Amino acid sequence: MAIRNDTYAAVRAEVGTLLNLSARMFELEQTVSGTSRPYETFDDARRVGALAFALATICHRHPEARKMLQQSINNHAREVELLQQKRKPTNGKS
Repeated sequence: MAIRNDTYAAVRAEVGTLLNLSARMFELEQTVSGTSRPYETFDDARRVGALAFALATICHRHPEARKMLQQSINNHAREVELLQQKRKPTNGKS
């Protein structure tokens, strides 16, 4: 699939397309293999797995994307630390 344009909305739409295709592939693999189980669905854990795999592949192949991932990790770590400092202990527990 060719990139339509470089807007954030277009990229989000492509991520949605990736997830839809991953879900369809999961369903078809179950059908083809004959191991379809009603309780096995393309749930949130599988969606996160598909996105994590795509992100890891992109970051592995493109150093600039890896730098952006590291920056995002640093920002989140900083925010977590700030929130932990704001959190009030309850019942003597931290």
